[in-house]
Amino acid sequence: HYARTMQDWLKHWESNRAVIEKKYGEASWRRWQVFLTWSLRIGRNGGSTVQFITAVKSGSERARLNAQRRLAPGVFQLPPETPCPGGGPSR
Repeated sequence: HYARTMQDWLKHWESNRAVIEKKYGEASWRRWQVFLTWSLRIGRNGGSTVQFITAVKSGSERARLNAQRRLAPGVFQLPPETPCPGGGPSR
């Protein structure tokens, strides 16, 4: 069921590429295309492993420690919402 739904969404997404890229840009289209393709694989194969990397500026120990606390298993929290540089869709 999940794989079939993802397959339909991916087909729809790819068939509307020009419209989506015009409104949101190529990088945004590609990001979601990768997500939908991976989700389809997960549905077909029954599972996935995700590697999560958090990057902070060099020398910013406080930011690194805050990120580690915020992203620790069982306590994950989204950071405060900030405007997207250069604009972009809002939530």
